[in-house]
Amino acid sequence: MKIISLDADINKSKNIPEEVMDGVVSVAAGDMHSLAVKTDGSLWTWGHNADGQLGCGDTEAYKKFSRDKIMDDVAFIAAAGKNSLAIKVDGSLWTWGNNKYGQLGDGTTITCSEPVKVMNDIISAAAGGEHSLAIREDGSLWAWGNNKYGQIGDGTTIMCAEPVKIMDDVVSVVSIGSRNLALKTDGSLWAWGNWSDSWSGIAGSTLRVENTPVKIMDGVKLP
Repeated sequence: MKIISLDADINKSKNIPEEVMDGVVSVAAGDMHSLAVKTDGSLWTWGHNADGQLGCGDTEAYKKFSRDKIMDDVAFIAAAGKNSLAIKVDGSLWTWGNNKYGQLGDGTTITCSEPVKVMNDIISAAAGGEHSLAIREDGSLWAWGNNKYGQIGDGTTIMCAEPVKIMDDVVSVVSIGSRNLALKTDGSLWAWGNWSDSWSGIAGSTLRVENTPVKIMDGVKLP
């Protein structure tokens, strides 16, 4: 697969697709940075880097024309506004970039420009605006980072810089900004965080904060 980008050159907007690189199997995009995994499992990044979100070991504001190889043996990637996540084929979870709210999950709030290992036995992950989530092989869901709107789901609104277990039997999780959805093995769909009715399906006020997962519906299947 080829990556086709509308903004391959950081200094020049593109109004038609432009090829960036070949041999790509998955991609992810943050606010102003991009990631790609090639067929050989190598991870490459480019774009804005003032918060170390490229993972290349520095905070040079822009990688204008280069695509940096960050690591090998990568199976999954995700990107938030200013930070990034990668799961390696051995199940280890690595994070890097902005860490103002503990969204890297390494127990600190120190921004890191190189990948730091956070957890093992991870099969999937999601990056919210300033928080992160991961599913372990046993189906347990873990979350960490900014929790102003209850987006971690631990029953509080207190920031957490380390992974905390939220629920079991999870097969899929997605995050948009400060909102989350999780699908369990029994087909039930759960939501939490900063939700309006139109986004969550939760009946009630126009703007609602749920700091623990709320069941939305049953009978949901992955495509």
